[in-house]
Amino acid sequence: MPGIVILGVSGAGKSAVAVELGALTGLEVVESVDLVEKNTGVDASTLLVREGESAFENACQIAAMEALETDGIVVLSAGIARSAIVLERLIDLKSQGILLVELYADLATLMRRTGLNAPRAVGLGPTRRMLSALVDEYREQYARCEPMTIDTSLMRAQHVAERIFAHIDTNAVS
Repeated sequence: MPGIVILGVSGAGKSAVAVELGALTGLEVVESVDLVEKNTGVDASTLLVREGESAFENACQIAAMEALETDGIVVLSAGIARSAIVLERLIDLKSQGILLVELYADLATLMRRTGLNAPRAVGLGPTRRMLSALVDEYREQYARCEPMTIDTSLMRAQHVAERIFAHIDTNAVS
């Protein structure tokens, strides 16, 4: 069972914060996206393109449930917010005292961190509006499991990790 679970949209800083938090706690970091790649033999983006959204989401759900059975710091991919099974498991873990943390950032920061602020063809549609809608959808779903929330927009990963570390019951995660 994990000691800490980190949630958040792409660009919120989940991986960087997990690495810093792992250094502070000595806990192993397990990223669900790495399990997707291990389980399927291809990287997650290739899986999405080759197999489609349904297969991708299924692989992400399986990887998330697997990750949530491991010890340490678990980082879940952003889209897992769409999985009712994973959200129910997160609610259960929270009731058992597991620290759930949602990282988020303002839209401009997310776009910069993910490269979505780069010039692109108009035919791709209103990127900012689509990202904003997706962020709102994911954050609404994450709220169901009542995580600690941290805005990472103006914070370095180290400072976010230190803030999380200050809320850890060291007996629960050691």
